[in-house]
Amino acid sequence: GLPQGELAAATALRTLREVLLASSEEAGSWSTRVYTAFEAAAAAVAELGGPATTLSAVLIEAGSARPFHAGDSPILVFGQRGRRKLEVVAHSPTAYAVEAGFLVEEEAMVHEDRHLVLNALGSEGARVEIGAPVALKPRDTVLLASDGLSDNLYVEETVGLLGAGPLARGVARVAALGVERMGQEGEGGPGHADDLSLVAFRLS
Repeated sequence: GLPQGELAAATALRTLREVLLASSEEAGSWSTRVYTAFEAAAAAVAELGGPATTLSAVLIEAGSARPFHAGDSPILVFGQRGRRKLEVVAHSPTAYAVEAGFLVEEEAMVHEDRHLVLNALGSEGARVEIGAPVALKPRDTVLLASDGLSDNLYVEETVGLLGAGPLARGVARVAALGVERMGQEGEGGPGHADDLSLVAFRLS
């Protein structure tokens, strides 16, 4: 939502990729390498002198998934029957209020402060939050998305659509419902025009 946000996002992704591709075993574990790449991405965006971006990554290694994030782009891991194994807390006032029990998800999605982000690459004091690894079982699904998803679909809706049937079909249904909801902005329910990006992985 900030000016030149697309430049910040492209810079972050390019830097993350370049640092990871250039890393070697001497750089430490993969968790250390992803963290180092994340920090390099934050520094590269800071050098732009104004633009900011959220950034999320998941390291899938040795049968586990480990989240890294800055901002309000959601990360979800859930099982075959929809049981949530991981849901990162967005770095936003409304997400913290939901986590603390002051708001419920339905209230947060229509709250006037839902667009505020407290932590992003390029902002002062930006930080990378690293979650604990979560064990993956066959048919578990990992989802990374932009806030265009979390502003338009409830988590249970996302899990239900992605968990039923082939993953590619589920992704298409989630995207279609997100776009539909964006066209309903101002009608009292979830619906907020925004970008919508999502990447999903399912353990075979």
